[in-house]
Amino acid sequence: MVDMVNESPVFQLFVDFIWTLAFSEYGAMTVFEALNDDLLIRALSIETFFSELGTTFSYVRNTIYLYAYYLLILKFVKKIFDVYALQTDGDSNADIFVLVTNFCKAMVISMMFTTIWSWGMDIALEFGTDLTAGIDVGIRESMFDTAKSLGESAPNTAVYIIMPIYTFLGGILELVQLYNGVELWILRMFVPLACYGLLDADQGVYKQYMKLITKSVLTIIIQIFLLNVGVLLISFVKLDNLGYAMLLMITAIMVLVFAFKTPRIFGEFLLQKQGGGGRVMQTVYMGSLLLRGVM
Repeated sequence: MVDMVNESPVFQLFVDFIWTLAFSEYGAMTVFEALNDDLLIRALSIETFFSELGTTFSYVRNTIYLYAYYLLILKFVKKIFDVYALQTDGDSNADIFVLVTNFCKAMVISMMFTTIWSWGMDIALEFGTDLTAGIDVGIRESMFDTAKSLGESAPNTAVYIIMPIYTFLGGILELVQLYNGVELWILRMFVPLACYGLLDADQGVYKQYMKLITKSVLTIIIQIFLLNVGVLLISFVKLDNLGYAMLLMITAIMVLVFAFKTPRIFGEFLLQKQGGGGRVMQTVYMGSLLLRGVM
């Protein structure tokens, strides 16, 4: 068998590089061990991490709520004036009770969203926990040590290359959960501002905003589930059958690659596409909804 790690200095440099990324003191293994405990809770409710640091952002939250109420009242008054006084917006013959109902609905949701969110998080956590219930997630605690040992046990095979690649991807995917958690936290905090969209007949920005939150929650749950599936596959790797071991490792890597594509997949059917332009047009569309909401 060809000695894969000694083919050339450049190849050896590449191997050393990916092993450093995966198994060094500050590599993916350290990230995995640091984030391993309660990853689902941290991602879905990153406030728990801030609470551990003694920070609650209560002043920021109260400020958002205060200005959300100002906007709701201002838009409500403007809607009445435009529709029933100037008759420049909507149907002046429409029942004003509908507008009043929408205003009350927006106020109640903005004031009660913290409670509603806590119920939703309980469901999301239970859903994510049940999804991974059939997977022995306890093996994750020693997964990197196992992967490193397997790679070192087969220095002249492709296992030596693939193991650190999988480890590096797994560590990056766990870091992505922190990003997802921050995104979800910001979206949740600004829900009261999005509630003014409820005063529009088509719910304005509120409808799209709720889809963004749903997308973020589902992305976190599915990515963590796929991460555990990949770990489970790696746990079955045995070097006495290198062909089967390679199949398991490549499948585990494909599972992680698919996990990285999860946000785009959910975005395809949750978020509306407005013409061409990809993300730029999506940003312009969301911006237009926000501007329309405050006008």
